[in-house]
Amino acid sequence: MSTSLCISTEPIIFTRYLYNKVEVKQSLFIALLDRKLDESLFWAYELYFSGFTTDVFEYIINVYREIYSQLNPKLVLFIEKMLIQWSDDKTRDWTIGSIITTLINREYDINHFVNIYFGVKCSENKFNRNQKRKFLITLSDNDIDKYRTITGRADKILETACRYSIHKEYNKLFDIDVPTRDVFKNIYYYHWLYYCLDTPVWRNRIFKYKGKLNHEKKTIEFEHEDNLQNFYDNWGYYPDEQYRYIVEKSLGQIIQDKPISIMEFCIRYEARPIIKKIKTNTECKTSNLTNSMEYTS
Repeated sequence: MSTSLCISTEPIIFTRYLYNKVEVKQSLFIALLDRKLDESLFWAYELYFSGFTTDVFEYIINVYREIYSQLNPKLVLFIEKMLIQWSDDKTRDWTIGSIITTLINREYDINHFVNIYFGVKCSENKFNRNQKRKFLITLSDNDIDKYRTITGRADKILETACRYSIHKEYNKLFDIDVPTRDVFKNIYYYHWLYYCLDTPVWRNRIFKYKGKLNHEKKTIEFEHEDNLQNFYDNWGYYPDEQYRYIVEKSLGQIIQDKPISIMEFCIRYEARPIIKKIKTNTECKTSNLTNSMEYTS
C-alpha cells in the first residue's frame, strides 16, 4: 500500500549525500575532538543543509555543555548570540559554522562526558590547559560556500560531494544501533530513497514530484512516469552504480581490528579515569586498563 505519510521508525535516515544521520552526528563529535576544522564543518553542514537546522544547533550546544563549558564558561554568550542571529534570519548559514570554528580553537575537558556517558569516574581537571588567547571567530557566507549543496549531473554528485568517511569504529563504543553491513548495503543500494523521506530536503524533493511511500516494498512510488523521470533526472544519485570508495564513505570502512574501547578513547582524548588498586598478598598493583576495569566509588 502506498501512502504520503512520512512517519518512520527506521534506524536509518539518509542525509542529503546519503550518510546515516546518527553516524553523521557521531562523526562530527569525533572530528571536533580531533580538532579537524574542515571535517567538522563538513559534518555540521551535512546535517544543516539536509534540513536538520534546529537539530544541529541543539546538538552542538549539548556538545559545548558536555566537554567545553568547564574550561570556556563565557563562550555560551557567543553561542547564544549566533543562535539569536540565526533565529532572526534563517539565511545566516554562517552562524553554525562560526560556533564550530570557535570550538575547534578552544580546549575541552572530556572527563565529565566519560563519567556521565560511560559511567567511568574520572579525576577532576583543576586547571585550564588553554594558555592561548581565546578568540571568537565569525565566518562569512563565502567561508561556507564549499559546504553548500552541490548541483549538476545527479549520478555524479556523490563522487564530488562525499569528501569524508563515517567514523564507524566508534559505533560499538557509543552504542549506535545500525543494521549489519550486508543489510545496510542492500538498503543503501536499493531502498535509499525510502530512507530519505524523514530528511527535510529529500521530503521536499519527493513531494514536489508527487512521490508516495510503499512501506511493504520500502520504496517511493511516483504516480506518473513523467514525475519519475523528472525526479531521477534531478536527484537520481544511483548509489548502486557508484565507485566502491564512494560507497565506503557512507557505509564506513570495514573495521579490521577490534572497535575502540573505553580506555583507548580515554587515552586518545586525555580523560583521567580513576584506577582502583587491588591488593594481592603483600603487593599492591593497578588493575588492567580495559573496559572491565574496576574504579573507585
